Amino acid sequence: MRNKKFSLGPVAVVAAFAMATLMTAPRAEAQTVKVIHSFRNAGFTPGGYNPSGGLIFDSAGNLYGTDQNSGTYDGGTVYELMPNGSGGWTQKVLYNFNVNAKDGYAPYSNVVFDAAGNLYGTTNVGGAHNLGTVYKLTPGTGGVWTEQVLHSFGGGTDGTYPWAGLVVDAVGNLYGTAS
Repeated sequence: MRNKKFSLGPVAVVAAFAMATLMTAPRAEAQTVKVIHSFRNAGFTPGGYNPSGGLIFDSAGNLYGTDQNSGTYDGGTVYELMPNGSGGWTQKVLYNFNVNAKDGYAPYSNVVFDAAGNLYGTTNVGGAHNLGTVYKLTPGTGGVWTEQVLHSFGGGTDGTYPWAGLVVDAVGNLYGTAS
């Protein structure tokens, strides 16, 4: 009888390497969670509640996000959280969406910045056909932001009710998805 050579093969070698790496890797330390801001849980609050999209930072360390169904007109808000210097954060509402207007409302997704400092996002409903919008917020003097609807979803080939946020490419084009 001939001697047969035993070979692990490339897949088995990778699996063996992965197991050795996992067995010798340092263990993860316990993580801690620190609440930096608590939203009020009451309807029609100017400060918002029920945050829905992700957060983004600006170059100064401020956070920006959305909430879906509060604010002055109960249509949701875009807000900024700024470090207050004593370990806490101060919230400022940048824009209040109105359920009774054509600007869209219920911004479920995150916002994104362009190179000029404008914010972009989507609303799940509202707009010209009540099927959602893509909007732009432009900073103005005195901290006032102006909203402009860039697109009202019409239910045809452009889709309806966008849930997801947008991304901006290097030249300023916006990309996103809709139902």
